[in-house]
Amino acid sequence: MYFNLTEGALPAIASRWGIETADLAATMEASVASSVPPPPGCDDVSRKITERFFVFSTGFYDKTVQGVGHRIHAQPHLPAVDACYRAADATGSGEISARSAALGE
Repeated sequence: MYFNLTEGALPAIASRWGIETADLAATMEASVASSVPPPPGCDDVSRKITERFFVFSTGFYDKTVQGVGHRIHAQPHLPAVDACYRAADATGSGEISARSAALGE
């Protein structure tokens, strides 16, 4: 498999991630209250609609918050990974040996 990164690509990605992650978090914060409609009545259909939306939104926001957390964790490490990649590429290596250390694993 062919894989190519231009020099400085990962730090550029990291800087965009910061902006995108902040935008995503702000959008989530603004939309969480409206993601579960209030029950419009006391009938079974209205109750079930609210329950289903609650189950969906709980799963959706849980996974999205996890994704935001992964991005926040990885973002500051991408410049170090970029440096490791460039060093490995310059020596003709097929591995990025410092990947685990650079990602804090």
